[in-house]
Amino acid sequence: MGHINLKKKKVNFMKKTELLGKTIVLILLVFTCFTFLLISCKGATGPAGAAGAPGAPGTEFKIDFQQGVYPTSNYTLASDTYIADSCPDTNYGQCQNLYVGVDTTVPVVYRAMLRFDLTLVTPSNVQVTNAYLTMNGSSAADQVTVTAYPMLSQFTEGTGTCAGLDNSGINIFATWIYPWASTPGGNFSSQPMSNSVYFNSNIAFVPIVFNLDTSVIQGWIANPSANYGMLLKSENETTGSNYISFVSREDTSYIITNRPKLTIYYKLP
Repeated sequence: MGHINLKKKKVNFMKKTELLGKTIVLILLVFTCFTFLLISCKGATGPAGAAGAPGAPGTEFKIDFQQGVYPTSNYTLASDTYIADSCPDTNYGQCQNLYVGVDTTVPVVYRAMLRFDLTLVTPSNVQVTNAYLTMNGSSAADQVTVTAYPMLSQFTEGTGTCAGLDNSGINIFATWIYPWASTPGGNFSSQPMSNSVYFNSNIAFVPIVFNLDTSVIQGWIANPSANYGMLLKSENETTGSNYISFVSREDTSYIITNRPKLTIYYKLP
């Protein structure tokens, strides 16, 4: 009797073992199918593709604006000119130099104006973290300290050469008195948008960098119609021969990377 019970127990054990084995096989088959489907959906494995461009909030980007150079050689949306109080109706829009300062031997006061179209920066609500204006001098007399100010009205660069162009009969190009008759010398804010940078005849020919107010640049990006550009003005406009000539966007005497350049660092919102 005991022998029969033992055989029954053995048979039951074998049945249970067989059932367990079938269960395991079934689980393995299901797992294998699932894995195959997953791989099929994702595609065959292989070398990783190129990383996508950074774009997460907090990533810092840099963009340069320079006539004929940055962001591409096709960028032609910079404007610059200078004005002189000794020739109040004269435009110098196509001159290869931008004069800033004073020369009492003439006498004359010079101021320069620049503008860069920034609509390539997108989206318009980026956070500007740093901004710089880089200028290269072509000549200088004695010494001058220059500061940038945001302009408050639009200017048209004009077609006057370094010899000048009489604008009195057409009144469409920037001069000392036009288009800001009520504020001769340019319509600009009294609040600077840069640090004050010192030049002299020994250092005029190296790149000089102005640190710009990021809130002004950010405002121009957010509202392009309010981007009137900036005016460069000497702290001394009354004594001596203290002026500098910067390379303008039209210059062909130097390498094109000596032209005025605006550099902006920004983050996505």
